[in-house]
Amino acid sequence: MMIDKILNPNTKVGDIFPNDVTQAKNIYRDLCKKYHPDTFADDRANDIISALTKLYDKAIKAIETGSWEKSNFIAIKTTKGTTLNINYLYHWVFELGEYYVCNQHIIYIFDFNKKKYYNNYIKQINKISYKDKKMEKYFKNLFPQVISEYDTLDNKHVIVLSKTEDVYPLRAVIENVFNGEVPDKHLAWMISRLINICCFLKVNGLVHNGINIDNCFVSTDFHSILLLGGWWYTTDENAAMIGTSKDIYNIMPPLVKANKISKSITDIESIKAFGRQYISTSVPQAFKNFLSSGTKESSIEESKKWDKALIDSYGKRKFIKIITNKNLVYKKGSN
Repeated sequence: MMIDKILNPNTKVGDIFPNDVTQAKNIYRDLCKKYHPDTFADDRANDIISALTKLYDKAIKAIETGSWEKSNFIAIKTTKGTTLNINYLYHWVFELGEYYVCNQHIIYIFDFNKKKYYNNYIKQINKISYKDKKMEKYFKNLFPQVISEYDTLDNKHVIVLSKTEDVYPLRAVIENVFNGEVPDKHLAWMISRLINICCFLKVNGLVHNGINIDNCFVSTDFHSILLLGGWWYTTDENAAMIGTSKDIYNIMPPLVKANKISKSITDIESIKAFGRQYISTSVPQAFKNFLSSGTKESSIEESKKWDKALIDSYGKRKFIKIITNKNLVYKKGSN
């Protein structure tokens, strides 16, 4: 029903108006006549006109800037004269902008005043190195694979990543597949993968400063965690931090907060905080003890502690398969 669509805060401008100024104006005029409080006998008439006007104003601005959207679709005009037509499955807004997840791509869009973070994302990814082919084979696909970069006509900054279809946002998997309660053995292997990444970063002399649920993705085929977001906050270890998200700032050690110097302890604490957020009451005590324990400066030492906690908790390691599908993961697709 049109009224429900107009009043729904998740409605996109393209769900009501076409991508044409004249046609949009005609539709707006007709709907205003239809739902005007003087002629439409409904207590919501004023709210309908108010919401309709906001959508119309947003539509005209979108047409002018070349950033058009409707449900699960957005078109963005770039300064290169091209248009990015994005049919997406999942959309998430974060503190620097937003991102869209498609079957084979992830598109990060940084707000106009966040270019330094956009630049840092590219810079830090290009610094990643591998000591040998074995290390490269294991880790390379866990990190962003940038295929293009753009500036938009409305002064935003875009990074396009490639991905395989089995790679899903970690938040979507936790909320829609596990209903917000991660079974402890699944949580255990996720933590293991993240600690492995921390050890890799340590070898590279980097601190990520952005390990949280919204910057991580899951490959169900390869049973891995990919760290694709958050690189906008990454620096060399012992360098000055350039920022972090509020959730990570809240768990940073006091000395790191005071000095604002990047330390690998922040990444390990971020992983433990993730574990504590989704831990269940049935988790073995050794598992709980690790998540609540004090963190050493070395990621390598923390990895050893975690390996012992796993053995004490479950004995010999076993493969735990995630059973899911695209429709289940994306049954709720936005914030």
